[in-house]
Amino acid sequence: MRFLYSSLAALILFSCASGGIRNEVGPTAPLGKYKNIHAGWINFNPAEWKTHGFTNQGLWVSQIREINVLGLQKYLQDRLPDRTITGASGPADSGRKGDLHIGFNIIKHTITFGETFSGMDELLLEADMIDTASNKSVYKATVQVEGFAPFPRNWKGQKFEGRLDNMMYNLANILARKLRS
Repeated sequence: MRFLYSSLAALILFSCASGGIRNEVGPTAPLGKYKNIHAGWINFNPAEWKTHGFTNQGLWVSQIREINVLGLQKYLQDRLPDRTITGASGPADSGRKGDLHIGFNIIKHTITFGETFSGMDELLLEADMIDTASNKSVYKATVQVEGFAPFPRNWKGQKFEGRLDNMMYNLANILARKLRS
């Protein structure tokens, strides 16, 4: 009986753990055909360093770079080993490269970790996949990602930086599932 309750609790916890696609347009082309994918920059606001508990803006800017380059870009490559993943090196690197460019626009970043029992940081963003040859959007979605991730990544959720990293991990999982279609 204890196993049943534990299994049910784990199922409930993990089923809502990472967020997902809220609404989407497309795809207008099979996304599995794209072999060279370029991830754009997720442009968190550098001026919000105090809001996020950093001692100076430079540390927050370094964290933004880390979650883009060592987070999202790496996790996309891990999830899509048969593809070539490149990514923006900074916010000024907005060029569309590869066969498919994924542009991001933050809609809302909510920090609620610790405010309630079920509170979890959340990032709501728009992902726009653009065929670089035609310069046309082939898929666009509003994506919600949370700062929680299942074991063994869950330990990272105790710190803000870890929850950001978990968001990039969860976002890469969501995008990779779509890119395999």
